Amino acid sequence: MIALTDKLKNIPKPNIINLKTCPDRKAWTESEFLRHGVEDIRVHSYDRYEEGVSIPFVGDPDIVTKTTKGVTSSHLLTIKWWYENTNEEFGLFFEDDLDYETVQHWNFTLEEYIERCDRYDWGALHMCNVFEYPYDYQNEYIPMIPRKRVPWDHGLQAYALTRNYAQKIVEY
Repeated sequence: MIALTDKLKNIPKPNIINLKTCPDRKAWTESEFLRHGVEDIRVHSYDRYEEGVSIPFVGDPDIVTKTTKGVTSSHLLTIKWWYENTNEEFGLFFEDDLDYETVQHWNFTLEEYIERCDRYDWGALHMCNVFEYPYDYQNEYIPMIPRKRVPWDHGLQAYALTRNYAQKIVEY
């Protein structure tokens, strides 16, 4: 059995996305990582997105009107900061309201999981999911295994990016 405090050992420093108006969520996330043996995290705090005040969006106008601008901009800014300010082989990104309770049930470490995924030549690992219908109705439960992303997978609560994949996002 792997100790809870060992399951997140040897990972790159986690990048946490936080709203400045939510210091309680920042403190809670810091305590959750400490509980799991991670003492050093990067918290990227942002002001709440306000139309016309915050960073202007560029790109396809149809897509821009459908996206959640605050969430999208905070993630993109965090990815850009990580890419430009670290030399880490891959980055870990988490929102400040992630539920870490399932970690206690892992029979592996996060480091082992990512190493096993290396055989898939991944650029992005979507490690937390929100399902929306329609999903594969022929399966009562969607298998929680490494697989190619499908259209009904949503959520940016927890993910990993390689430097190469982050570069593509930043340059785009």
